[in-house]
Amino acid sequence: MVERRARLSVSVWWAIAAAVAIGLVLRILAAKDGALWTDEAWSAIHAAEVGTPMGVFLFINHDNNHHLMSLWLQSVGLQASPLLARAPAIAAGTLTIFIAGLIGARRSAGTAVIAALLFAVAPILVTYGSEARGYALMILAAMTMLLLLDRWLDKPTADAPVLGLAILAFLGMLSHLTMAAFVGLFAAWVFAVRRSERGPNDALRTTIRVMGPALIACAAVIAGVFAAAAATPEGMQVGGYSPFTIDRYALALGDLTATTLGATVGPWWLLPSVIAVLAILLAIWPPRWADRWRFLLPLLILSVPIAVGLMRAGNPEFARYYLSSAIGVLLLASIWIGRELRGPAVRTALALGILTVMVSGSLYGDYQLIELRRGDPDRPLQIIEAQSADEPTVAFAEERLKGVLIAAAERRGSKFITAAHCAPADYLLGARWSLVPAHSEVTWCGKTWHMVDYGNSGRLSGEGWALYRSQRLQSIGVAGSGPPPAHKSRRRHERA
Repeated sequence: MVERRARLSVSVWWAIAAAVAIGLVLRILAAKDGALWTDEAWSAIHAAEVGTPMGVFLFINHDNNHHLMSLWLQSVGLQASPLLARAPAIAAGTLTIFIAGLIGARRSAGTAVIAALLFAVAPILVTYGSEARGYALMILAAMTMLLLLDRWLDKPTADAPVLGLAILAFLGMLSHLTMAAFVGLFAAWVFAVRRSERGPNDALRTTIRVMGPALIACAAVIAGVFAAAAATPEGMQVGGYSPFTIDRYALALGDLTATTLGATVGPWWLLPSVIAVLAILLAIWPPRWADRWRFLLPLLILSVPIAVGLMRAGNPEFARYYLSSAIGVLLLASIWIGRELRGPAVRTALALGILTVMVSGSLYGDYQLIELRRGDPDRPLQIIEAQSADEPTVAFAEERLKGVLIAAAERRGSKFITAAHCAPADYLLGARWSLVPAHSEVTWCGKTWHMVDYGNSGRLSGEGWALYRSQRLQSIGVAGSGPPPAHKSRRRHERA
């Protein structure tokens, strides 16, 4: 049976509180600087465009619409500081640390503290717990569902928290539609546990009774989203799509592992392979301490990556799509380390060594995230303002970068003019992979542009940027004069 303590000591509660405080500080530091980057900026712009809360549900028919976060961004406006815009994610990410501690406390006091600490410092959770998007809210809903289910499965004769699970599923889906994966995996967990205890017939009935309303809530949100999209001429819009390739898939798994464990060793496939083997062994030859978690942890860790690989799904390069795997790995590490700390000296030393590597590596990853400021998207506009006497004209190599400058300009009270297509422009803003050095010169629309500055955004925050000027305008800038007047084909950006 699952090990659990009836009561945690005061010192353990203080340790959990310390982990929560550490996580809160890390998330605030990661959120307070750096303007809204690509998806964050477009979320804020779309929310401002529709104008009303109902518009968030009916008219932002885009995969970048995380409904609860869009409502918040609409309420605070485009002029809000990055910290204020990201406040719900910070709050949800911090509460998730506490929930992780409560889940761990059902095993042992040590597991409670370790779970809280790992959830506090894991770079993948710090990143999405400090970003104006819905992932942190979704994770909080999923972890709370897990806590409720774990408590109920421990006392199956008690009333199942059916309504609570349905509400959490609904709120999680309004945070991000990938909540459906968590709900489906939890339903599979309930079925597997009940089947092992009471047979398949009882398992099916129980799963339908307990998880049915939550699954219906997921279906209702999905139906509502696509019905709203079908009622508009544009239909459902997708920010970007890339076909499945092994390279993109490998990139996601490498980023996922590094930002979950806080470390990377050897080639990209080594640690993901080790984790996959451990999860399979846990499912096939479960140790006694695993109990009913022998079903859940392999489901969380393996299901989504295997499904993406088998289906060759698009956009496989984003680690955020595999958040269920990250949660499963962190829970597995917490349970195993918490148990081994009470074992023989050699195993205790090994567990402490692994914990030290994970925490120290994660803190270093968090430090990099904080220092990079998600590429510091304010900087291109600051440079443009400093070098321009009049309203500058900016061209965008990628349309998605326009939202970054629009959101930054609204907050700073600045103005710029957007160059349409290949119309004359003073500046060119382009996207780039942060791991690839920025080019000092590029050719765009038949003209050579020279780099002014660039920014790196880190593993999980999307692309970096590079700002360019033409040779002629560089010379004018050195001479101290401003750019020429706006060309008639250019248009001023309008407030969303």
